[in-house]
Amino acid sequence: MDAPAHESTTKILTAMLVRDFEADHATLTPRTPMSEVLIDSLMVVDLAVRVHEQFGVRLGDRELRRMALGELVELLDAQRSRS
Repeated sequence: MDAPAHESTTKILTAMLVRDFEADHATLTPRTPMSEVLIDSLMVVDLAVRVHEQFGVRLGDRELRRMALGELVELLDAQRSRS
């Protein structure tokens, strides 16, 4: 995966988490567990819908909760490169 695409995905997701889920930008790193950002099931479902709308990738709520931010970025980049 080329760096600009990866960086773009990271920026888009980070902006989404800060804007729509009130995440603290300073605490978002590739190792940040999504379970720490998405504190309830409605937030998980909401992010899954937004990710599908923005990136065209469907994710299950359990899958999303188990990932770290960096893992989510890598998955989205891999899925996007296939399409």
